[in-house]
Amino acid sequence: MAKMKGSWKVRLALGTVGKILMMGVNKAAKNCALTEEQTLRGILRYAKDSEWGKLHKFSYILAAKTPEELFKRWQENVPPAEYEDLAPFIERHKNGESNVLFPGKPMMYATTSGTTKTPKWIPITNRYYKNVYSKISKIWLYSAYKYRPSVFDDAGTSIVGKVIEDYAPDGTICGSVSGIVRRDLPQFIKAIYAEHDDVYAINDHRARYYCIVRMGLERDIRILVTPNPSTIVELQQSVNDMFEDYVTDIEKGTLSSNLNIEEEFRQTISSGLKPNPQRAAELRALKEKYGILQPKHYWPHLQVLSTWKCGNTYVYMDKLKDAFPEEMFHQEFGFFATECCPGKVLDEGKATTIFAHMNYLEFVPEEELH
Repeated sequence: MAKMKGSWKVRLALGTVGKILMMGVNKAAKNCALTEEQTLRGILRYAKDSEWGKLHKFSYILAAKTPEELFKRWQENVPPAEYEDLAPFIERHKNGESNVLFPGKPMMYATTSGTTKTPKWIPITNRYYKNVYSKISKIWLYSAYKYRPSVFDDAGTSIVGKVIEDYAPDGTICGSVSGIVRRDLPQFIKAIYAEHDDVYAINDHRARYYCIVRMGLERDIRILVTPNPSTIVELQQSVNDMFEDYVTDIEKGTLSSNLNIEEEFRQTISSGLKPNPQRAAELRALKEKYGILQPKHYWPHLQVLSTWKCGNTYVYMDKLKDAFPEEMFHQEFGFFATECCPGKVLDEGKATTIFAHMNYLEFVPEEELH
């Protein structure tokens, strides 16, 4: 099968940028204590003049002469904080105040329910977004290419959250970090995605999800990314439950009129669709042959599936068994939370590579967990 037009640009760019960023990861890993000292000092310098920095004596901590003294002063002056401890400061940012938790104001907020009764608004700074989220996404894509060289020979699908879900009182957006990262990828990388950018601006969840699956079914998907494997189970069921709707839209180059899609997004998304009777015929033939379709039928060349496989998501593993091509690599999504991204799984194992040059990390002794 021919490679997707322009895929060489993705491989060349990721091969270049990815190697450079991986050199930084490898360098940081050679002396983790030194790396963590440098990282912590960078955080302290950045936020020392904020209200939070002054309250917790960041300048005093910075004056430490040795790594050991630096870490000791940090632990003495910055005890572990719960979200409720930070909430009053976050509310002030939300209402327009600057230099409270950090210099300036957040570029966005991300929401997570976590263990609290009300949604948590997690402030994301422009600094952390550019230095961590943006770089980590490129490192991860490079690792996918390294272990599956044909992963970018055709399209990919990344099922992420809605870009804008709400607004703070001062007008700052609140949305999905993964959605923002996907939105801000370089155009040559975004070109590999089957779905149009505006799909993630659709308000109606059902319509948004339908568009993702409809556009993905039309392509020879090589990489599929979504943190929660329950989404993949939902995808499988949707393909079979709404098969005729999907195939009719693919055949005619349309989007079902039954979908609740804002007109501006319907127009931009529809402008990139064309009738594809050949693919529709292929899908109908697969349906007739197999009855119940699975991803291995309509995406036989899928190279990488990235989801969580641990914790409470493990219950979905049996439901995904035998659903994908045998040669596909099901990669653990890694240690990723709304609050931060400490690292990613970068190889064909299960261990998360921690990015010590991007995050300052403290560990609880194992004996204290029992």
